[in-house]
Amino acid sequence: EVREKTLVTISISDNGMGMNEEVQEQIFDPLFTTKPVGKGTGIGLTISYQIVVEKHGGSIFYNSKLREGSKFVIEIPIHEEQSETRLEKAERQAEKLAADLRELGIDPDQNAIVKIALKQADEIVKLNSALQKSEAREREKSTEAREREKSAELEETLRKLEFAKTQLIKSEQTSRDGQLIVGIAPEIKNQINFIYAKIPAVNTYFNDLMKLIKLYQKYYNLSVAEIQQEIEEIEEIEI
Repeated sequence: EVREKTLVTISISDNGMGMNEEVQEQIFDPLFTTKPVGKGTGIGLTISYQIVVEKHGGSIFYNSKLREGSKFVIEIPIHEEQSETRLEKAERQAEKLAADLRELGIDPDQNAIVKIALKQADEIVKLNSALQKSEAREREKSTEAREREKSAELEETLRKLEFAKTQLIKSEQTSRDGQLIVGIAPEIKNQINFIYAKIPAVNTYFNDLMKLIKLYQKYYNLSVAEIQQEIEEIEEIEI
């Protein structure tokens, strides 16, 4: 069980006789046991306390009621150390404790307890290794998500650059068209001014021409054919 990815929690319970308050106050004391002489060594919980609390910075909680049983909860913080290193440390600690017990002249049968402690330490290391693998997979997924996000951002940036390029080309074309218009605008303006300037003269010429035609029609009431004939006669006389 993992709580917020910081602790490994191990829960152990039984339905035995339980412990009274006096016994509970001494359960972690070295060599304390409630068993008859020769039946227990009193170092099992002591070793557990040293491994969990003193060496790994964990905690051991317990609750016991007479004739109902006991429950122990072990909490161990997850560290980034390599599993092999932690196992080696646990082995050295267990071997040192076994050597100290031999010097005290305790029955060599405590080796069985040491083996149990080593097995528990090995199980903890395996569990920690599995958690590390799980965290590694989570980190890998997180990395993939970040890479996908970066890829999407890059595509969006490229799209914006392409749009900016298109806008720049359009702007350049518009600028060139504007320069062309600016260049020919004076010429167009001059031609228009020229036309406007000549309109009064043309209008005067047209009016004079109409007056002349009216005078001609008034005093020379001839047909077009007759006018043409007189013109030809005048030209022959001049020749």
